[in-house]
Amino acid sequence: MDKFNECMQLEIRASDEDDEIKADIIKAVDGMFLLAQLHLDSLKGKKSLKAIRNALRKLPTGSEPYDNAYKDAMERIGGQLVDDEELAKQVLSWTTCAKRPLTSSELEHALAVEIGESQLDTENLCRVEDMVSDGVDPDAKDDVSKTPLVLAAMYGHDAVVKLLLDTGRVVPEFKDAKYGRTPLSWVAEKGNAAAVETLLRIDSINPDSKGHQTVVELLMATGRVNLDSKDNDGRTPLSYAIAEAQTETIHCLLRYGASPTTTDTQLKGLLHHAIVNVNCTLDIVKKLLMLGAPTDLVDIDNLIDPEDDDADDIYANIIMQRIAVVDALLHHPKVDLKIQDSEGASALHCVPYGKLKFDAIVSMLIEKGAEVSAWNSKKQCPLHLACRRGDYASVQVLLTHGADILYVDQDGLNAFHYAATSKSAETLSRIFEASDTNSLNIYTLRDEAGRNALHHMLAHGANIEEVRLLLDKGVDVKDRDVNGNSPLASYLINSCFYIDVGICRLLLQSGSDALAINDQGLALAHLSASCSKLNIAVLEALMDFGVDIEKLDMKGRSLLHHTALEGSLTETALAFLFDKTKLRSDDRDSSGKTPLQYAVEQARKKRHRSAFDSQRWSRSLEIFMRNEAVAG
Repeated sequence: MDKFNECMQLEIRASDEDDEIKADIIKAVDGMFLLAQLHLDSLKGKKSLKAIRNALRKLPTGSEPYDNAYKDAMERIGGQLVDDEELAKQVLSWTTCAKRPLTSSELEHALAVEIGESQLDTENLCRVEDMVSDGVDPDAKDDVSKTPLVLAAMYGHDAVVKLLLDTGRVVPEFKDAKYGRTPLSWVAEKGNAAAVETLLRIDSINPDSKGHQTVVELLMATGRVNLDSKDNDGRTPLSYAIAEAQTETIHCLLRYGASPTTTDTQLKGLLHHAIVNVNCTLDIVKKLLMLGAPTDLVDIDNLIDPEDDDADDIYANIIMQRIAVVDALLHHPKVDLKIQDSEGASALHCVPYGKLKFDAIVSMLIEKGAEVSAWNSKKQCPLHLACRRGDYASVQVLLTHGADILYVDQDGLNAFHYAATSKSAETLSRIFEASDTNSLNIYTLRDEAGRNALHHMLAHGANIEEVRLLLDKGVDVKDRDVNGNSPLASYLINSCFYIDVGICRLLLQSGSDALAINDQGLALAHLSASCSKLNIAVLEALMDFGVDIEKLDMKGRSLLHHTALEGSLTETALAFLFDKTKLRSDDRDSSGKTPLQYAVEQARKKRHRSAFDSQRWSRSLEIFMRNEAVAG
């Protein structure tokens, strides 16, 4: 490499974009774009997020292996005769810089070009046989056990494949260590008919294919193909064809007898691969079902990683919004709608509620026998999930087919509690209608933690009209949960970003106890410090209803102590408190600490970068310090 030190150089590096896969690959390759392509290829076939992340964590880093390989190659070339060395470098230059793979004839003519000559001298043509010399091992293996023949096959260089085979010094059936695939399997996948024909002329090859229709036909004609041969992942040619939605190849493989019932090492069947690819046709799904492809397989991703949502064929297809495919599956006699995944979820649980027109799938599933009241592992029924997402149309379908609004999950929440968190007045109204029609009076019901619908609504953020709607229905504003918190207290605790003063006043006007103290000894004023910025308007509203904002909690801490602990102090809030109260930054609690001391402790704490406005504790400390300096 030292020979090129004086040459003109241009550094080319990949652009680091804010994307997890790109970022990990860019970090691993350190600007070597060829290595980036190889890393991307290694992610092919990874269908779950977990599998992709595991692969990304194992990406090799550093350029030393590639530098060494290049250095060794150049040393071998340099050890040849002068003419052979020059020829080798010319071949490398043309094959490296060509915008597409060159044929043998094109390479011969390219090497025959003479600068300054207007015509090509045919006597200057160099035979391709001379381009592979004893100076280079044509069957050498790289650091991942790929031979030149394997690499030439992978990238579709049929001329190079033929050239290597003609040396008689390569092993045609050699399998790469990473995937367990032969050169023939790679050229078959790429659909390179010329290279396939070349390889098929070698008697030592036992053909197997994972490729395009024309290549498959070539291989079928030999009569020596194992249609169901599996690679290191247990994937068959048919599995790959289905995953890539290669319709003609799929029909070809099935016509020659490929098995539709195989499973890979992840326990995925062919229907898994068909349904998750939006390009796979309905005809393929129907054909697989007709040929007996299993419909009740639950793959390993689902068993060990519930977040992957790959439960079985029906659930995967619901997620991919394949209504026509759902219909085909539902009409198959072997499809069991009572199948549940490792989290107890049935097909109705896996519907992405809240998305447009998914009520049609809900109707289809119910009409084919899906259980409306089925539980998952959290004892949630489909109605709970539809209400939580504010999916009015699906709620309507479920209620029409007998879903019970009184049914509670493991935490005691019913459909009303879930609907209260949805921010959908339409969904709430439909639950009200169901309650009133059946005289159920769900408005007073509380969950296992003592929370009513107002607690749930206010804990998830709400607008004043939604709150008024619940109050008009008789939801009790004075109810306290097991921690002694009223709906208003719950609202103050959970409003980290913003507190609507109008909601506070409405709740107080409706009878919320302004003097309430929860089980931790905290009054409403203390709880108001939970917001990232102490809101003066909220303090004024509390004072208007008799709240003593100077009150101490059971540990002797004032509102100022709590602003230091929460990092919510502002200049205007401090000025307001100094003006309207006797609170001061040197007041001591039961342990002898002042607000300033708490502010110092909190500012020194290391917080996760995902914490909202992690600098607010430092700002609160600065405000306290400036006040001390002025007072001093």
